[in-house]
Amino acid sequence: MSKVRRNSVQQTPSELQRALSNCQSAFRSVAIFSLIINLLMLASPLYMLQVYDRVLTTGHVDTSIC
Repeated sequence: MSKVRRNSVQQTPSELQRALSNCQSAFRSVAIFSLIINLLMLASPLYMLQVYDRVLTTGHVDTSIC
């Protein structure tokens, strides 16, 4: 069997690919920050659902007023 020669010409990355690779760490930081913020935004409604669930089932409205 004969060996197939591959073209040894290397493609240089485009300007957009270089810009994206340079900003990759910033994209990761933004994604992590966004995840944390979204989890914090979800915490408040979940807490209120728990409070309302416990107040409405027991009927003790005076415990919900701070």
